[in-house]
Amino acid sequence: MRSPAAGRARDARAATILALIAVEDPTWARDVAPVLFEHCATCHRPGEAAPFSLLTADDAADLARQIAEVTRSRYMPPWLAEPGDPPFVGERLLTDDEVATLSRWAEAGAPAGDLSRAPEPPEFSPGWRLGTPDLVLTMAEPFIVPADGIDLYRNFVLPVPDGAMKYVRGVDLRPGNPRVVHHAAVKLDRSDGSRRLDAADPLPGFEEMGRGDARPPDGHFVGWTPGRTPQFLPEGMSWRLSPGSDLVLQLHMLPSGKPEPVQASLGLFFTDVPPARVPFVLRLGSKALDIPAGARDHEVLDRFTLPVDVELHALAPHAHFLGRSVRCWATRPDGERRELLEIREWDFAWQDEFRYATPVRLTRGTTLEMQWTYDNSSDNPRNPRESPERVRYGPSSLEEMCDLWIQVVTVDDAGFQPLRTEFVRKDLALRRVGLEMELAHEPDDPDARLEFGIVLLQQGDAAGARRELERAVELAPDRAQARHQLGSLLALDRDPAGARAQFLRVLALEPDHVGTLIQLGILAEGAGDLEEAHGWYRRAVAAGPSNFAARADLGRSLVRRGEEHDAAEQYEAALAIDPASNEVRRALAWLLATSLSDDARDGPRALSLARALVAEKPGDPIGLDVLAAAQAECGRFKAAVDTATRAAETARRRGSLALAIRIESRRDLYARSQAWRDRAYEPDENR
Repeated sequence: MRSPAAGRARDARAATILALIAVEDPTWARDVAPVLFEHCATCHRPGEAAPFSLLTADDAADLARQIAEVTRSRYMPPWLAEPGDPPFVGERLLTDDEVATLSRWAEAGAPAGDLSRAPEPPEFSPGWRLGTPDLVLTMAEPFIVPADGIDLYRNFVLPVPDGAMKYVRGVDLRPGNPRVVHHAAVKLDRSDGSRRLDAADPLPGFEEMGRGDARPPDGHFVGWTPGRTPQFLPEGMSWRLSPGSDLVLQLHMLPSGKPEPVQASLGLFFTDVPPARVPFVLRLGSKALDIPAGARDHEVLDRFTLPVDVELHALAPHAHFLGRSVRCWATRPDGERRELLEIREWDFAWQDEFRYATPVRLTRGTTLEMQWTYDNSSDNPRNPRESPERVRYGPSSLEEMCDLWIQVVTVDDAGFQPLRTEFVRKDLALRRVGLEMELAHEPDDPDARLEFGIVLLQQGDAAGARRELERAVELAPDRAQARHQLGSLLALDRDPAGARAQFLRVLALEPDHVGTLIQLGILAEGAGDLEEAHGWYRRAVAAGPSNFAARADLGRSLVRRGEEHDAAEQYEAALAIDPASNEVRRALAWLLATSLSDDARDGPRALSLARALVAEKPGDPIGLDVLAAAQAECGRFKAAVDTATRAAETARRRGSLALAIRIESRRDLYARSQAWRDRAYEPDENR
């Protein structure tokens, strides 16, 4: 007689055999459609970048073996990074079971199954993947990509309509022609620099990459690559879109063998909530790349030690065809090491942004380290040259790049400036080394000379900067930007006559160069000719109504002329461009609280501005002085006396006795609550 245990074992074996016998081949309807709909249909549908659709059983059956092969090799879905910890947002990774299902389905002949039980294909918003945009900006005219060539980088200016300040919470991009658009980046230009470069180029857009005034908007990565799914930004992390500024669309395009038109569009999604936290983008990498021909494992390392506590939100690596792998890790002060990003098989066609679902906290003293590896041998199937050659840094696909962009947010607002200061110092050194190498090979490149001069000036080497800028002007005498930078340096170097000569040459080349008009106003002001200065500032605002400095300087000039109502209008326009400017907040709040006519003063608005000033710098006696004036204008005389007392005491502690006496005089007026508005404000020269 068999034991109960033996009987149970027999039953288990029988159940296993029956289960194996019962295993059915996967079908499209039951097993495959759910996988493809979830992971593949975003791109593999009509109108998208993928070359074929996978929305029906017939579509997929024709490609079953190819689907099995590319998913088994992990070539598809396109996702370069190893799984993150915490996970990355939108990880496009199939499970082992899903990969096995697709392989078994192909081996079984791609059976359709009961199509009546298949899930409904996913629904997508027509044209835009995040819904209907609040604003769509489209290239003014198509750009024709020529039939021949390796690749083409070009910038297209998309002017932002006038109106109120907007806060962007999401961006979607329609490339216009995904057959030839390889990838795109979006930058923001609050100056007129990109417009001037566009106007100087006879074709739509302009060629210069990395030079000019366009920057990533408020520390965000904004771009497009095939397969990348747009995401809304986390709550409280929108970015500012000033009226009258420009978005600059940078496209990398690949000729297809025939002329191809490209006319891309940006869809912008807004929120009413201004950013509560502003991120900062760190860059690890090198601009001094020099990869020998035949090198299989050429490594580039870079590092940066955090001066403050931060949260790490996202990483975005960038290299070209020779890039093979990239890693990033953090080493804490106690020596503990944490892996942040690993891509074992880099693919230029599928570069992406990798955003953590939950930010990673990194403490002060943590060192961020990056390692890029390059393969410049004939064994690299992506090498664009049949016979490898020495490759240096550059934007062309026949050159190489080495970047890892890291988006962080400081744990508190006080940490932002120390982080920025320390990183700028490191980044200037990186740029300098790269430019020195570039100029060693191309000594007569005026753009490189110009950029090198700017870097030297920012590093405090005024003599070296002057030498490089003068050489840039010599090499390209009709290049307005080089003359403008040289003029600005001469003004700092106390050579107003030389500066003025350069600025006037700039205006002969570009009559509406806003930065130069402002600089001429500053020169005239320094020479005591306030009327001439006022004229230059007016011209600057007319040429660049969205330029913050032009509006602020004109407002200051109008105050001096006693045209306070017009000054307030200019200050309001300046704050619409940059709401965070304490200097303009202070000037406008004082006008609204004290200096305008009775019917034009606006106590509540002045109070709001003054409170923002004090919240930004609680111990600033001038901010407290402005707050006291705003409180008095609102009839809150006791609060005004208390605030003015704090302001005067703070000024005395800091040794500003003259300021303290003036504040105490106003405090006495608030205390008497009579005729205080009629007293003229005597500005402190050191404000």
